[in-house]
Amino acid sequence: MQPNIKWWYYIIALIPPFMGSVSYVLSKYVINDEVSPISLLFYRWLVALIILTPFAIKHFLAEISNVWINIRILSIIAISGVTFFNLFVYYALQYTSSTNISIIVSVFPVLVLVFGIIISKEKPKKLQIYSIIFSFVGVVIIVIHGRVLYGLSELFNNIGDFIALAAAICWAIYVFAVKFKPNNLTFLSFIYATFAIGTMLIFPLYLIDVFYFKNILVLNLQNMSVIFCLGFCVSIIGMLSLNLSILKIGANLSAILFYSAPLFTAIMAVMILGEQFEFFHLIGIITILTGINLPLITRFFNNKNR
Repeated sequence: MQPNIKWWYYIIALIPPFMGSVSYVLSKYVINDEVSPISLLFYRWLVALIILTPFAIKHFLAEISNVWINIRILSIIAISGVTFFNLFVYYALQYTSSTNISIIVSVFPVLVLVFGIIISKEKPKKLQIYSIIFSFVGVVIIVIHGRVLYGLSELFNNIGDFIALAAAICWAIYVFAVKFKPNNLTFLSFIYATFAIGTMLIFPLYLIDVFYFKNILVLNLQNMSVIFCLGFCVSIIGMLSLNLSILKIGANLSAILFYSAPLFTAIMAVMILGEQFEFFHLIGIITILTGINLPLITRFFNNKNR
């Protein structure tokens, strides 16, 4: 941990990857003939916008002029994180396995570092690079069940893998762009603006999906429960905590902490789905935790050797 950062910001930074794991599981479960990817995407963000409106609308309207001034960066953030990342993930789930999606999307912290080097002329620290390497290796071990050669040979063998890569690029753009949050917008107005812009961009796609492709959402308890969970838990709690962690501990460190998502997925698989906890799970989890806590481990040994 960096000495000038409160420890609870790291706890907050772990909420988004947990919510991401929940999103993968629920989305894979309900996307079928009853729920199309576009319908799930639109109603998820509509629910989030409706829930957030009573708390944010007063601040948003008071700062509407500042929203228009910063419409370019807000649109980039909304398009990349709210609209297209989730859209690509949902469509990728139809063509490839969640395993492939997990490993491909996990390259986004590397892209965040690349964006920082190219756009902001940032110089990445060696520990950040080592953390990414350790964490990514741990992700690979878990998502391909330890079968390295077999798992890697399965990547990019269908269109879903390339759609997942597009999702990773969008997520990297989002995480990188959030640190450019306009200073003349409050945090709540900023979040509400990105939610609203993203939902408005999804709406035309939803109309095409309904009236041209005839994909009508089936309203039943299961579908409505999943949509509410995605809208409230994943969209609001997940995105609020993600944006807060990016602003408090930085885009690079927030991205590295996202490697804990496969850790949460493995735990949920054992506890909820009854899957057996195998040796590769243990090795992958240890590797991920080592990568995430590498700065803290290094500082501990440095202090010990003094």
